[in-house]
Amino acid sequence: MEVVVRPLRHDAGAHHHVLNFINHTPHLEAIPIDVHVAQQAASLRAFMRFKPADALVIACGMLAQVAYLVTNDDKWKQLQAFPNLPLSLCYLGDHRTTE
Repeated sequence: MEVVVRPLRHDAGAHHHVLNFINHTPHLEAIPIDVHVAQQAASLRAFMRFKPADALVIACGMLAQVAYLVTNDDKWKQLQAFPNLPLSLCYLGDHRTTE
């Protein structure tokens, strides 16, 4: 949802470009939100205070058993405190080059 908000607001062509990327990129799958995802997202919100959209993304990743979640949101770093979490976090801020 979040990835298409800005294109929808500013440029219909960009919106279609984003949807095309989501629908046709190999190894990228949109996961349907069902009751299992909602329950996992609710737990993330209740215990870790994630925003609803973030909780849904993380919950989908967990239930889809992805190896990594890639983010630029430093709040997600709190996930690293849980060694038994079934996925790893790639925080893009850790990979910036300094000049």
